[in-house]
Amino acid sequence: MPRPGFCRSAGGGAALLPCVATLIFAALPLTANGQSCGPPSDPQIIAAARARKEGRQDEAIKILWDARQATEQSAPDSPKMALYLRNTAGMNGTDAVAALQRATDIDKRAFGPQNCAVAQDLYALAFIHQPSQPSETERLLKEVIDMLRDTPAELGLKSSALAQLAELYRGQERLGEATVLYEQSVKNCDAANPITGTCNLFRSTLEDLYLRLGRTEDANRLHAGPEDPEGWRLGELDRQGKEYETNGVYVEAEETYRRAIAFIQQHPEHLFGILGVHFDMLGQVLEEQGRDSEAEQAYLRGLEVEENAAGPKPPQSLYIRSLNFVALMNLYRRKRRLQEMEPIIQHGLVIQEKYLSPQDRGIASTLQTLASLYREEGKFADAKSIYERILASQEKDLGIADPGLLPTLNDYAETLRDLHDDAEAAAVQVRINLLQLIQNKSAQQKNPN
Repeated sequence: MPRPGFCRSAGGGAALLPCVATLIFAALPLTANGQSCGPPSDPQIIAAARARKEGRQDEAIKILWDARQATEQSAPDSPKMALYLRNTAGMNGTDAVAALQRATDIDKRAFGPQNCAVAQDLYALAFIHQPSQPSETERLLKEVIDMLRDTPAELGLKSSALAQLAELYRGQERLGEATVLYEQSVKNCDAANPITGTCNLFRSTLEDLYLRLGRTEDANRLHAGPEDPEGWRLGELDRQGKEYETNGVYVEAEETYRRAIAFIQQHPEHLFGILGVHFDMLGQVLEEQGRDSEAEQAYLRGLEVEENAAGPKPPQSLYIRSLNFVALMNLYRRKRRLQEMEPIIQHGLVIQEKYLSPQDRGIASTLQTLASLYREEGKFADAKSIYERILASQEKDLGIADPGLLPTLNDYAETLRDLHDDAEAAAVQVRINLLQLIQNKSAQQKNPN
């Protein structure tokens, strides 16, 4: 059975960009060290980092969890407890926010409010809040940035916090503000050189922002930046691959993407979160060459590697939060094999339900994909049941009068019309009209002119 995963899109080279936030967080969890942001000295942290680097994810989680439980008994209010809380936040699927708030309180008492350990706690807390509380995420990241000094030990975290805030703004189409933050992030990252490939990933995103703003000369200047120690520049490989692909030189694009995949596989502890993206990019150029069987295997490989990294805490939980089956679905649709997507999506849903809460937006997104597939196949009754499940979850989370329900309600109404249940569809349409009035009134209040 193919195995689904995280963070891909059908957008070629641009598909890399949504994964930046995952990489930013993945780079940090095992680097905390008491009151500094330097290399870890705690033996359990070192052992867990080694296990994760060697691909032994379950063992790394067990090492950290055992250390947390032991310290809970021996020194529950110590900085070491805060260290383990930060590195295990969310492992049981429920305590991420509480664990990080407790770690923050411990570190503030131990080191004072303006300390790198506190900054790491707040950074992790901001990442947890990001999907659902953007204003709180923004507040926390600004606090982290203001707190950190321009010292070698703290520049790495400062660079990541700047990039995380920039990602938040980029998602809100605040491109000018995001660009300024990414410029600062790249500068700090180059000075700190915390992780091979990370600085070039930030640089690649900054290049995309420059191009979107029409600043071509600034984008070109980025390629004069420092090389990675191994001579590989992931951002440069992605840029070259996309350029080849855009110009129709698919053989060269394929080779470049394969080199990027090899580079990522050499640094799995930090770059694993974008491996699935690159398998999708590879699959797309294989399709362009008419090599559909190989493209299918690339897409499925991307799904597989991400499921293998899935787990109950960030960033592992995020590998399966934002499933995107678009590239594979498009291939199957073109080959008239769309019915094969249902078991793949259902399998992804099982994995998500294992690690995510029932109201998680990742589950809702996958259910939406499944319902759309059912409608495309003419299985309208099955689609109706899925939309009712999504609505029940969203209503519990948002309330019954939230305009955020509109996309699902519109799809639900269309499905009811497909089933010729005109009376029920009309009732849903009344509700849609009321929510649209609420939405328009809210918009007018925010922008009275």
